[in-house]
Amino acid sequence: MLFIADAFLGLFVVGPNGGLATGLATAAEGTPFRFLNGLSVDQHTGDVYFTDFSSRFLQSQILDAIAANDSTGRLLKYDCRSKKVRVLLSALSGANGVAISSDPPETIAYRTRRFWLRGTRAFTSEVVAKFPGRPDNIKRAPSGDFWVAVNIPRTEVPSSVPAEIRINGAGGNLQTLPLDQYYNTTVSELLQRGSRYYAGSAQADFVGVFNT
Repeated sequence: MLFIADAFLGLFVVGPNGGLATGLATAAEGTPFRFLNGLSVDQHTGDVYFTDFSSRFLQSQILDAIAANDSTGRLLKYDCRSKKVRVLLSALSGANGVAISSDPPETIAYRTRRFWLRGTRAFTSEVVAKFPGRPDNIKRAPSGDFWVAVNIPRTEVPSSVPAEIRINGAGGNLQTLPLDQYYNTTVSELLQRGSRYYAGSAQADFVGVFNT
């Protein structure tokens, strides 16, 4: 199954044989999705965890959301058995991606938050990492840690330099991978396969590929 978080249309799924995508949800608890951004599937339960960047602003209005310090983002769960969507966290400042066993990065607040799914702390959350720039999507690394795309502003000129920061489940900074070759390009996420890295951007018309 391939699940899709469409920024404009909602949550979709494509079956194992391909074909047209089927719509699963366009709202949660009475509030329509405005800007879905990233998802992760629990491989044990099949449930889908995803984020809505804002409950007020569309993807095309992201700069307005940042300027307004919007904090209406949400962390959501699609239950594959009940076929219903539940709001797990609200009042997030630009909820921008999720990874199972980790947290939704908050782009506007420069931080990432851990949400506990099980155990004695289930359904509670805490801030575990803060960044020197705006974090975007979070992806699992082959090591079991997490890569977070971070776009670091430069004060001397109106520009930014992207980097990927690898953190563990407790938010500890393990590695910083500068992406100077993509200077002034906003990097949205990093996917690692062995020694090869794939950098994506919501603004650029290419996918960056490089080795370390």
